[in-house]
Amino acid sequence: MRDKFLYIPMELVVRELDGKALLAAVCASRGWNVFVGQKRALMARCKSLPQGVFLVKSATPNEFNQLKLIFDAGHRICVLDEEGLVDQVSSFESQLRYNSDTLSIVDKMLFWGEMQCNAFSKALPEFESKAVLTGSPRSDFWVDYARAVYDKAIKDHQRDFGDYIFVPSSFGGAAHRMGTEYGVGLTFEMAGKGISSHMTRLLQAQGELLRITFNEYYQFLPELAQQFPETSFVVRPHPSETHEMWKRLEQAHANIHVVYNGSVTSWILGSRAMLHFRSTTSVEGYLLGVPVLTYEPRVPEYLDIADLELPAAVSLRAENRREFTTLVLEAITTQEYRKKEGADEVLKPWIYSDCNGSASTRIEKVFSAIAPEPTRGLEGCKIEFKERIKRFLNGMLLLMNEHQVFRRVMPMSLRYRAIAEDYGRHKEMGLDISLVNRTVDEYVAGEGLPKGCVKTELFCEGVLRLECDERLL
Repeated sequence: MRDKFLYIPMELVVRELDGKALLAAVCASRGWNVFVGQKRALMARCKSLPQGVFLVKSATPNEFNQLKLIFDAGHRICVLDEEGLVDQVSSFESQLRYNSDTLSIVDKMLFWGEMQCNAFSKALPEFESKAVLTGSPRSDFWVDYARAVYDKAIKDHQRDFGDYIFVPSSFGGAAHRMGTEYGVGLTFEMAGKGISSHMTRLLQAQGELLRITFNEYYQFLPELAQQFPETSFVVRPHPSETHEMWKRLEQAHANIHVVYNGSVTSWILGSRAMLHFRSTTSVEGYLLGVPVLTYEPRVPEYLDIADLELPAAVSLRAENRREFTTLVLEAITTQEYRKKEGADEVLKPWIYSDCNGSASTRIEKVFSAIAPEPTRGLEGCKIEFKERIKRFLNGMLLLMNEHQVFRRVMPMSLRYRAIAEDYGRHKEMGLDISLVNRTVDEYVAGEGLPKGCVKTELFCEGVLRLECDERLL
């Protein structure tokens, strides 16, 4: 059997790792050499890695040069959009997520569900042949593996915080880590020059909506903490958010805690309920069987353009503080899980499932059909010289930006580059080999395969390698 190489770069590691670990385990058990790790670490070696399949999380217009680098190095490209639970119709029509340039060098587009797949084919019919309905390994992981893989972490959270309400914040548009002006601004930058007037209005409305609701949540959370002093409120800032404002609440209230470690999944599973505002994490909570609560204060009608269907469909909803306080009281005083009526039917077209196989097995078949014959070996794998220089310079800029004397004289362009580098490194945190090994072990045991047949090792800084020991099969 010929060698097959699969590369899975991750941009936001703590969000992507568990689902990607499951996909890596499935592919490794079927003979693939799988490399999963930080996006920048894999991209720095792209030209010298053996030709294989790259699975990327997006193909936005401003990512064209990165995709072209992968393509020119002889790799094939598949896209599985990590934002598969967000309304995609407007994004496809405005070419916010993809355009003809990026799609021309992508081999296959993989979709979470029929809703996303159909929206893509309708908006971009010339690329319909590249669309494949596969489902997502993330949703498979939530339903079939999460409780077993995170069993110890769940118990640790409950030991440390007792009964708690989990608050996965989603206010990057109002309190961005790089500065308030970057919340929606980065989305415009991602879209490039071709963004439509409708999408411009939608993004502007989204930014205003997040600013209004962030202020309301920030004022209301301390009130909740005072009303329920025996219950902890564990805030998980969005990866794009600054932590400083939440930390001020933590310092002022003994039962408000700010955490940013490990996967959001274990924190959901350990909680009595989760509180969110229009976060797609709500779908994860619903599939995990945890009460999902949302507080949606009244806002001007013109902001309705920024509504998201799925978070509303899976959540028990309150429009004012009194109603929401009642929902929290119910969540912490009853053992019965109250499910949002009708949510299952709403989710069906968004998350594809098939009793004849998992998303990972369907995706592996797509990879096998397009895998190139490698002409390079791993022995020549190295970081490009210019990438080494770039890393060194960015590291120096980070150090300079930390010192007030240097920061005063740095041009704004260099300060922005230092802030962007810090944000990039923040998103790369969380490559946990023990989590990958637990996921592999659960998959192998569930499939009845020999224990230890899939091996995981550190390939290089920021990248793990998984391969099958065929002697055990």
